[in-house]
Amino acid sequence: MSAARPVIPVTVVSDVLCPWCWIGKRSIELAANEAGVALDLHWKPYLLDPTLPREGVDKLQHYTKKFGARAQAMVVDPNNPLNQRGRPMGLEYTYHEGSKVFDSLPAHRLLYFARSKFGSEAQNRVQEVLFRRYFKDGENLGGDAALLEAAKEAGLPEDQTKAYLASNDDYDVVKGEVRKVQQFVDGVPFFTFPSGKQISGGEAVTTFAQILQKEATLLKQ
Repeated sequence: MSAARPVIPVTVVSDVLCPWCWIGKRSIELAANEAGVALDLHWKPYLLDPTLPREGVDKLQHYTKKFGARAQAMVVDPNNPLNQRGRPMGLEYTYHEGSKVFDSLPAHRLLYFARSKFGSEAQNRVQEVLFRRYFKDGENLGGDAALLEAAKEAGLPEDQTKAYLASNDDYDVVKGEVRKVQQFVDGVPFFTFPSGKQISGGEAVTTFAQILQKEATLLKQ
């Protein structure tokens, strides 16, 4: 019988609206396979733009205001840098006309619910579904109906999740987590490893694999 893979707990500060966070997620997961370890990812909330409304604003207009003429190449062009990086890993960033950016705090609250009630694997499944539905499918994930569908796809129980989304439970807790991480994080994704090592950005798979191998060695000591 082969030995069980060492489990490396990693905290990831991320926003559902952050395209590089999906790349970072896929990169570290591929790196774990390469390094022969298992991951226990713990997703923490970050708000790239806390002023966005739940109903959302036009995505292209939003990024045009932020980046100017570059936004067309960054968001609309199917061969943008995100797809150049993501496609070899099975990711696809697709622009849908009329798609929106939105207040991501409700999505973070769903992620908190998933972990607190069902564990880190459930939270990680929800995070993957949210990324795909937003970046590939162009969904507005600011509302409860869209979040419930994402939760159901990720395997969360419908009735319990629907009741939670309709409540105000844990809003203050999640807002507190946002305030806490934004005191020391100014860019996402932001990864913290058991040794205390921290890195920011969607690093290469080989970089993550080297880090995870070192972390596994340290855990054995």
